[in-house]
Amino acid sequence: MRESGSGAAAVFESGSESGSESGSGSGRRRKCSRRFEAGCKSGDVNNLLPREEAEAKAQNSTSLSPGLKAGAPTVLRNAEAPTVLHNKNITNEGTNNSAAVSPELAQLDWQDSAGWTALHHAASRAHSQVVLLLLNAGAQADALNHFGWTPLMIAVENGDVMTVGALLSQPANVNYTAPDGNTPLYLAAAHGGNVIAGLLLDRGARPNTPRRDGRTPLMAAVEDGNLELVQALIRRGADVNAVMGTGTNVLAVAAKRPANNEVVELLKQAGAK
Repeated sequence: MRESGSGAAAVFESGSESGSESGSGSGRRRKCSRRFEAGCKSGDVNNLLPREEAEAKAQNSTSLSPGLKAGAPTVLRNAEAPTVLHNKNITNEGTNNSAAVSPELAQLDWQDSAGWTALHHAASRAHSQVVLLLLNAGAQADALNHFGWTPLMIAVENGDVMTVGALLSQPANVNYTAPDGNTPLYLAAAHGGNVIAGLLLDRGARPNTPRRDGRTPLMAAVEDGNLELVQALIRRGADVNAVMGTGTNVLAVAAKRPANNEVVELLKQAGAK
């Protein structure tokens, strides 16, 4: 994951066991407990629970509530699109009450010095179960770090299907555009994330939203020679005649890549000129 894009160097402002605050005014940063920080970074859900409940669960050899155990989203392929998210088993049972989690979760959206929330950290480390716990407890799915990136964008760039699925179980904004011009769908296309792109498209991601330079998700897929994703984007209405700010169109992008004949032919069949 690129530090310049998503702020990978961020760290929690760790405090005491119980947590504290620093600074004053609207710009102050809240400190979370070391235990809460460790849970978000390590993926140990028990560290997000009150200590007495975590100890009881450890004695009973259970680390998650029944609802959270059943909460992992399942990604299945079908004939219509690359992927579909099936989240029928995602449940709030045992996780939607603030009394069921550590006191730090009463204020879920603390930000560290780089603007990262607990959800950003959990998403960046592929801790999908922690992501579900935080979301069910009320964490903001579209919280922004100082780079203007959401947890969803970080998970997409990392190619983490399970965490993307967890974030999409809540109304995460699939059409958000960051200050750097990236969207979740563009990131998926640029990083060869066919499965993730399918999830985003199924949730209503717009295929023709360009970056500031005019590059579209289709252009990213074309440049990568990703025939499967090019097909999927065209089926979802991607503009095969989109033009970048420099005047370069989709077909010209495809032609620049060696041995990209199948993609070029597909674009022409779809009406590219």
